[in-house]
Amino acid sequence: MRGKLLYEVQLFALSDSLPHTSRLLYDTFNASPNSFRAQYILGRVLRFSPSWPPNLYSRVIRYRLCSSQVLDIICDRCADATGLSETAEIPRHLFQHLLRLKKPSSQWTDTDHPLPYLRHLHEKVPNLNLNSHGGYALAMAVHGGFVQLIQYLLALGADPRRKNGLSVLIAVRNRNLPIVRLLVEPGYGVKVSGPKKRKVADRIQDIVDYLRQKGCVPDMETLGLMHSSY
Repeated sequence: MRGKLLYEVQLFALSDSLPHTSRLLYDTFNASPNSFRAQYILGRVLRFSPSWPPNLYSRVIRYRLCSSQVLDIICDRCADATGLSETAEIPRHLFQHLLRLKKPSSQWTDTDHPLPYLRHLHEKVPNLNLNSHGGYALAMAVHGGFVQLIQYLLALGADPRRKNGLSVLIAVRNRNLPIVRLLVEPGYGVKVSGPKKRKVADRIQDIVDYLRQKGCVPDMETLGLMHSSY
């Protein structure tokens, strides 16, 4: 009973700080049902809008509360919405954990976050822009060595050229020729397991040779990344 009353208060207040005012409130809202979370997110997004905002989905999926189940509820309630013409910007928070979870490609799986959620987003949200924030999603996937995620993003239109080819530069810095090729060659497949690692200098030379074969002249930034990898 107390929880339901608090949920009603929050749907009226739409406060982002209320759940953090005490441990009791935090635990109560942390255990809230998906239906409440969907109402709260829509309330926050629509409270100053006399009609459906064109960037509705961009604003909805920014909320970390917006799980796949919550998104389904919101999409059902917005099924008849009109004027949603803008592309939906993919939020950065879905990929930020890849900064600290960098690991060998062989340790990633199709069930690792955020890949299942991204698949769900692609099914539910129209005009999803995977090149948002200067190609942040692809750059973080490359940084983490998450090959399955890289392949999925590329298949849906993620562009390695964004932000002066940052994704390729990251792959070069990581001395990962298979991922460099995956980014540069459409349809190239990457084996996530293989023979024993070669020496760093050999792997860097492979990348240099590959870039030359492709007619690419590395700029000073790329050469600096290669030099610093020794």
